[in-house]
Amino acid sequence: MITPTPTPGCKLQICRCGWTKETTYAGLRRHLGLKKCLPSQKQGPCIDRYLLRSGSSKSSEVQQQDQNQSLQNINPPVQEEDEEPSIEVSNLSQPAIENKIQGRKPQVRWPKSCERKEWETIDTDISNLLGQLRGTVVRKLERMGDLIYNYGVERFGMVEKRKKTSPTQTKSRRQQEIERLVKERRQLKKQWRKAPEEEKEGINLLQAEIKNRLATLRRAENLRRRRKKKEQERSNFFKDPYKFAKKLFTKEKNGKLKTSKEDLETYLKQSLTDSQRCGQITLPPEMPPIHSPEHQMDISPPRWSEVKRIVQRARAASSPGPNGVPYRVYKNTPDVLRFLWRLMKVVWQKQAIPTAWRRAGGILIPKEKDSVDISQFRQISLLNVEGKIFFSVVARRLTAYLEKNHFIDTMPKRMEEISMSCSWILQTPSDQFLTIFCGLHSTISASRK
Repeated sequence: MITPTPTPGCKLQICRCGWTKETTYAGLRRHLGLKKCLPSQKQGPCIDRYLLRSGSSKSSEVQQQDQNQSLQNINPPVQEEDEEPSIEVSNLSQPAIENKIQGRKPQVRWPKSCERKEWETIDTDISNLLGQLRGTVVRKLERMGDLIYNYGVERFGMVEKRKKTSPTQTKSRRQQEIERLVKERRQLKKQWRKAPEEEKEGINLLQAEIKNRLATLRRAENLRRRRKKKEQERSNFFKDPYKFAKKLFTKEKNGKLKTSKEDLETYLKQSLTDSQRCGQITLPPEMPPIHSPEHQMDISPPRWSEVKRIVQRARAASSPGPNGVPYRVYKNTPDVLRFLWRLMKVVWQKQAIPTAWRRAGGILIPKEKDSVDISQFRQISLLNVEGKIFFSVVARRLTAYLEKNHFIDTMPKRMEEISMSCSWILQTPSDQFLTIFCGLHSTISASRK
């Protein structure tokens, strides 16, 4: 009988149905899928799929890394016969609408944009993971951000906060001499108090010499410090003139918020709630009549060129939203961006906005030095990148619609004219199309009837 040569990485795998075979972990998972041995309503983590893809699409370096890293490092190994195999259920299977709202996620240590080969592999892996999503379009968009974030965390890890440590500077010979002279002068003062009258004159001469020497050394040390500070400021100015000028004219802003959760929620509710949100807006009687629009607003689904242009012009270093996915991912993964564009077209046609796009993460920034009270902070909201891309298309089209019909003027105007123009814009039929995307379906349907 001919015994087959063992494949590297193989070991005896045991299933709860009694199946045993000397194979890899991928072979065990293949058996679990074919024989329906998986636990009911459970699915293995999606991160395994990018590691089990065919080796032909990977470079030699990536194949060598996959051989050195065992798949058991990501998932728990299969246990003995008397125990059921514990297959970890990924958090990606839960929609974002059911998850509890958490704090700001730590940033992922994504590769640099110049690492093209690494980003090609990331593009292929995430595209394969997104292609296996099931459910409605809104459900896919809810889970898309968490899937990409979990992939980046498991593969690249998170960015660790750097601890600010003051550098230890070695003292120069001049500084050491200054310290030595200060100690000698202190000792001479003590000796002068205890010395007789005939010795005090000699101690006074020694003190005068130390005083003159200290004045000379300290003058030279101050010149050195001023010269070093001037060189640092000059280098900072040439490195970033805008940041240098801003630092000159802005006051120091720092602090830590010290308030209860109830007070914070009450303050945010009072500052962000609009009591006249559902009220009817009437045009002022002194407003002159405005002609009907000559050019209609483009309400067709987003085009690929629009989405691509918005992502290219976005800043890669901008802070991500609650899902933790930055612009850098979509800038370097064209297949993933195209997948998002296809879902955007369906969402545009169905007029349904995912909850993840309407949810923002609030950050409080101090206004002044030693800020403590909530009134001393200003709040900014960070939206998810996917929703920002979508609404950027709407904003660009609305701007083009208003400029073509001369409803707004780029020239400086008085505040009264601007407010009157904005009041009329809210009554236009094209703007009603935008309110549909904000979730006001009932209002629009009632107005059309």
